[in-house]
Amino acid sequence: MAARFVGPILLVVAALFTYAPVLPAHAAEGAHHWSYEGEAGPDHWGALESEFGTCGLGHTQSPIDIRDAEAKPSDLPPIEFHYQPTPLTVIDNGHTIQATYAPGSYITVAGKRYDLLQFHCHKPSEEAVNGKRFAMVAHLVHKDADGKLAVVGVLLAEGKDNPVIESVWKAVPHEQGKAVTSEG
Repeated sequence: MAARFVGPILLVVAALFTYAPVLPAHAAEGAHHWSYEGEAGPDHWGALESEFGTCGLGHTQSPIDIRDAEAKPSDLPPIEFHYQPTPLTVIDNGHTIQATYAPGSYITVAGKRYDLLQFHCHKPSEEAVNGKRFAMVAHLVHKDADGKLAVVGVLLAEGKDNPVIESVWKAVPHEQGKAVTSEG
């Protein structure tokens, strides 16, 4: 994949948001395989594994289509980003490229702190805006002290080289399931 993406196009925050199942480490060794269509698609995620059960309970979970956002302004608290450079541990887990952060980066929403755990990418984007999917999305996954998640989705369109995306792609190991740590 070329590193020719620009962004962010749009930020989507989803506190307590259930999205595609997070695979346990043994997933590459024969656990159920999930996908975005067919018998292992989103309508069936909750039944694939006991730890995916939450996926069957939500009504507004990924993949979503954000419609008429401009016509329906909302009064949401601002997101305060407190990110710092850090070495990343990068892995191709079979569904996505994931970069895990060292402790220290976080966001604050309405006075509540959520530590940045990792980000991962999906190509094309899981989310759509008015029916249009983007070339890629980066999901920045955060967790608060109570274990609740806040996910920031950054929709990316094809464009000029992006040095951040390019540095992650260069760190992706050639072997699926093998993690490599890059410089921060």
